[in-house]
Amino acid sequence: MRPLFVVSIVFLATIFLCNAQIPQTHYVTVKDITAKKIKYKGNFIQALSWEDKNGENLIILTETEMKEGKEEKDGRSKELYAFHCIDKSTNTFQQLRQIYDFEKDCPFDVMVGHIAGSLSVTDLDKDGFAEITFLYTVGCRSDVSPDVLKLMMLENGEKYAIRGRTVLYENGSPMKDYAETPAKVVDALFSKAPKAFLDYANKQWEKFKIVKMGE
Repeated sequence: MRPLFVVSIVFLATIFLCNAQIPQTHYVTVKDITAKKIKYKGNFIQALSWEDKNGENLIILTETEMKEGKEEKDGRSKELYAFHCIDKSTNTFQQLRQIYDFEKDCPFDVMVGHIAGSLSVTDLDKDGFAEITFLYTVGCRSDVSPDVLKLMMLENGEKYAIRGRTVLYENGSPMKDYAETPAKVVDALFSKAPKAFLDYANKQWEKFKIVKMGE
């Protein structure tokens, strides 16, 4: 029975460690945000809340509507935001970090948007401050080509980023490689962060970088 007992303990310990890396999050609605008197720009896409050493946390992802230029030559514009807000038991939320990106004066198709399913909240280094990770695209194109892809990881006001481009697949195989934009550039700040940060960021990048054409 001893080997079985040891295996059971190891199994339970593994479950505990995995759970420790994922703070309990809750989906938040526009109504919830309004009730907390939090101001944000753009149209609501998604929001999550959780508790850590900063108290109550909110991450809010938004995008603006597509804006047409006043003249044809002005093109189209669109903006994207992420707001990390915290409430340290004061019943007043304060913005800890904001991410802002955009495509402006694009004469073709504007490809600016948060990637569905990419938002996650973790505590990889178990320091009590959660990491927020999400990916989005920015692009202006008139043909079938990759968009600029960006990954952002936020922790306690610090920002770590990976920038590159999406990878297009057709019939199960990658399409032409476009050299105009580097495939992947890792922010130097990752070198000062726990190794688990970049390991997780790379995993998320590989998961969401592929765009399957025709789907």
